[in-house]
Amino acid sequence: MSVDGEVASPGVPPYSIDTIRSFETSHRTAHSSGSQIAVYVLFVDGGSTSDNSNGKVLGEAYQNTSIVIYESSIKGLSGGLTQPSHAKLETTVLTHEFGHLLGLVNTGTNMVTSHQDTANGKHCSNQNCLMYWNVDTSNVIANLTNSGIPDLDSDCQNDLKTNGGK
Repeated sequence: MSVDGEVASPGVPPYSIDTIRSFETSHRTAHSSGSQIAVYVLFVDGGSTSDNSNGKVLGEAYQNTSIVIYESSIKGLSGGLTQPSHAKLETTVLTHEFGHLLGLVNTGTNMVTSHQDTANGKHCSNQNCLMYWNVDTSNVIANLTNSGIPDLDSDCQNDLKTNGGK
């Protein structure tokens, strides 16, 4: 496993996915080869140009092995008394985006049963699934009890198993 560490900021936030792609092109050092996969994960110091008054984008999977995490947005929605912990929210977002790299939901892994929430892009229709489009950071009881990171629901698990997963 290779970790490149900290790099200079890509510029002035908010960041477009085009800016993120360009930054990756300039800084990525490891690429998939043969039977080894290399995943590029970039944590940026700002938000997304897709943020709006209805919500913030916390992370995005793009290309086939790349993820961006909008760290300042995650920090702004975590760590407070009634908010999820920073570690829980960041891990939830990172794991969700990695699910997209695995082809979930309808991004390369065929669905066994239709469960795509087409109104919200390539996301699961089950609001309790890790691949649901929204992370609810306002559930005070769940945040205070530090309930766990959502799991993949049975539909997403079946999709992975049918496509060679264990």
